[in-house]
Amino acid sequence: MRSKRFLRVVPFAVAGVLAAAGSAAARQAEPPPAPPAAPARSSSHQEMEEREDPGTMLEFAGEEAPPLERLLELARERSPRLTELAARAAAAQERVTPADSLEFPKLEARLANAGLTSWTVGEEEMSTIEVGVRQDLPWPGLRGARRGLAEAEAAVAEVEMLSAQRDLERDVASLYGRLHALDREVRLYDDAHELMAMLEATATSRYGTGEGGLDAVLRVALEIGRHDARREEVARERDLAAAELRRLLALPERTPVRRVAKLPEPPPPPAELARRAAAEAPAVVAAQARLLAAERRLEVARIGLKPGLAVAGGVGYRGELDPMVILGVGIELPFWRSRRREPLVRAAEQELAAEIAAEHDASSTASAEGGALLASWRRLARQVELYDQAVLPQSSAALDSARAAYLAGRGDFSDVLEDFNLWLEVRMERARLDGERFAVRAAMTALVGAEPAPAPEGARP
Repeated sequence: MRSKRFLRVVPFAVAGVLAAAGSAAARQAEPPPAPPAAPARSSSHQEMEEREDPGTMLEFAGEEAPPLERLLELARERSPRLTELAARAAAAQERVTPADSLEFPKLEARLANAGLTSWTVGEEEMSTIEVGVRQDLPWPGLRGARRGLAEAEAAVAEVEMLSAQRDLERDVASLYGRLHALDREVRLYDDAHELMAMLEATATSRYGTGEGGLDAVLRVALEIGRHDARREEVARERDLAAAELRRLLALPERTPVRRVAKLPEPPPPPAELARRAAAEAPAVVAAQARLLAAERRLEVARIGLKPGLAVAGGVGYRGELDPMVILGVGIELPFWRSRRREPLVRAAEQELAAEIAAEHDASSTASAEGGALLASWRRLARQVELYDQAVLPQSSAALDSARAAYLAGRGDFSDVLEDFNLWLEVRMERARLDGERFAVRAAMTALVGAEPAPAPEGARP
């Protein structure tokens, strides 16, 4: 009978399964409902532009860019990167105080009832309702080690913020020098255009009087076109540099970056730059801070091998009987120490070894960078001296001589154009040297910091 009922039920069960499968397939064929539209939100950059201080924008509205010191001040105030790192440093500092704090005590309640069939509290001496407090205690020295680790991590965050500030100031100063060189190049092209116009007028006049050929007129027109194209290329490079400066200062895109008319005179390089860089460079100080944190982390891991402790105390209510006083101590049973804590010690040892190697590498790299910057500074100073004393005067003399010979009918116009292009080229190279020299000095400042200002005469030490 059971087999017959089973055979009658099977077709209905199969039909039910097929119907359920069909409805599931139909639901899958339907397009999924559209997700709710996210609320529109303006970007943080757009919000920044909307609440921009008009006074700051007014500083960039003049004929010249603000001085470098003001740009550095704005960079320190406005940089989102510095704001981020300052917040992280503040957060790390806030974690110092809780690092050596005890865990919260635990309030405990317990019932001890003699027997399973009746309530015996107040009747049996061993039956009681206990209320107590238990406090977990770390092994002696662990709290101090944890606080030391938190202080070291806070120092790492602080050094990273100062390192980023040095890098930002270096980049702003380098761009300032770059903009100055590009502005000088643009002005040189403008001056050259005027001189080329005079040469074109001279060549056209001589061609009209039969004293010169048409090739001179065509050649000077070609050179004017080439100079205009080069000027546009320099202007494009300046636009890119201005955009990068706006990014570093977190300025709106509409902020104009005017002409950098003059660079401040860079101070002489610091004495013993390579030696100081090996100990004072931000990368070295940051590596030393991370090394100290690794040492503290290893100390915490090693003390963590010790078992944790606990103390407890409370009272027990026994009805009409006298209350009980309960005191107790406890200790961890580190059954799984080889799996949970010893690997952490080995990991901390490897991290310490890595930070030691990183500190050595940072010191060597900073020392090499200091030596390279000092060598670049000396070479650039020598190049500036050669250009000012020889190359620039000689290029002017060569151009004047070729031009006079052409006007007197003794020279060829191609010589005039060649000497003119050389005259223009050496002045642009001289402008680039100023920008490179300024960037090298900014990199020195980022490496070892700014030199203290000299004390005024007559001031007491």
